Amino acid sequence: TLATDIALPTGANIIGALTANQTVNNAQIGGVAPLMGNGASGTGSQRVTIASDNTPYAVKIDQTTSGTTNLVVASQIVGANVTTGDSGAKTVTGTGAIQGNTGNKGVQVVINMGAVTGTTPTFVGKIQGSADGGTIFYDIPGATTASLTATGNYGITIYPGIAVTAGTTTTGTTATANQPLPRAWRLVWTIGGTTPSFTITSVQFNYLVN
Repeated sequence: TLATDIALPTGANIIGALTANQTVNNAQIGGVAPLMGNGASGTGSQRVTIASDNTPYAVKIDQTTSGTTNLVVASQIVGANVTTGDSGAKTVTGTGAIQGNTGNKGVQVVINMGAVTGTTPTFVGKIQGSADGGTIFYDIPGATTASLTATGNYGITIYPGIAVTAGTTTTGTTATANQPLPRAWRLVWTIGGTTPSFTITSVQFNYLVN
């Protein structure tokens, strides 16, 4: 029988070999340290995506008439708090900036009202929609605040199937409208009283996707 404890003779033949990248460690991948910075792109061969890289938008597949399929940015999603840009002192009836909507069923809007001055000032905010992309607007039924007279936060929520609730003059309350959100919408306000002034701190909104 062949003994198993004898020494191997010297020679040039290789029985087995194992190589390893000695530069690899827990802080590297393939010898290269991954980038950890913010932003949408990096400069190295590896990159770690962190939470601040995430864009608050949904993506949908757009099938064109020519048969080409594209991935397009569809819409902001819930949690992507955005402002309409309609801040400032409002002294007369007016209309806000047109907001674009693609693929969202509804929206939550909060009017943050600051200083209110004048004699018996009143402010009614409502959401209007447009079926033609922003040329002709109509009032969305139920999407209106009460007649506001004081500082506070007042909400309007539009979503199909939601229970309808009328707006009140109590800060922190929300009017709800059982309606789908059109592709284009805007905030409008009607102001009354003697020398009235309503300072809108901001108008914030979150789209409702599901």
